[in-house]
Amino acid sequence: MKRLLLLFVFAAAIAADAATSFKELFSGTTVPLSLKLKDLTGDWRRFSTSGDAVSPANISRVMFGAGAGGYYSRGETVTADGETYLIAYRIQVKMPDMTVMMRGQPPAPEKPTPETPLSLCLLHLRTLDSFTDIRPFNLELELAGGDTSPAALEEAREKAAAATGLQNLKAIGVALLAYAQDGDKTLPPMKDADATRKALEPYCKIKDAFKAPYLPNPALSGRKLAGIEKPGEVVAFYESEAAGETRGVLYLDGRCERIAESKWPALKKASQIP
Repeated sequence: MKRLLLLFVFAAAIAADAATSFKELFSGTTVPLSLKLKDLTGDWRRFSTSGDAVSPANISRVMFGAGAGGYYSRGETVTADGETYLIAYRIQVKMPDMTVMMRGQPPAPEKPTPETPLSLCLLHLRTLDSFTDIRPFNLELELAGGDTSPAALEEAREKAAAATGLQNLKAIGVALLAYAQDGDKTLPPMKDADATRKALEPYCKIKDAFKAPYLPNPALSGRKLAGIEKPGEVVAFYESEAAGETRGVLYLDGRCERIAESKWPALKKASQIP
């Protein structure tokens, strides 16, 4: 009954249980041992379990700036030694400097960042009583750290947009190289953003990666990869507008980064972008 309830509340496609061993799980080859907050997407859910509010671990998370606790999961399960576990992740606890604590100076709570690490948790379904506060993952709200003031939400929105932008550009880069390798190592038509999107969408693993205004470098349209020197210095895609004082760019070798907007004109010229 508990398992059926779990399948219902997550309302997501849950992978069939895969029989494995704890040795395989702990190796990190079957399930990643850690993720970063920016790696989570809209198909993840945030939730708590019964007892979280008063557990020592959760109290330490609140005191030591690791947020209000809670887990993140896509509802996937794994079977090990005949028992079923929910695959979930949780923000790692950062222990404070106890000498500072003893002086009566508790550390100010730290808000999560897109780079905040998450550690793997295996939740034993047979021993859990209930799942509470289940809601879709929202990076902006997580980055706000519970602070709902307009200033905090705006700051979180900018950080979330920057992290999501790089994630989307990385997915576009994988699709771009997959397209080229699938044929004769020729790049797709890139003089028109819509034509480029249609060519790459079948290869892109993030459904909404092209939703934001990313523009292709038209100088690369239809060119052979082998004929392009120093692909790691040539911009293939870029954000049409800067996010604050930075702009996300994707290089032809698949690497992406945020650069200072002051550096964009020179990089744009070097990449032969009109």
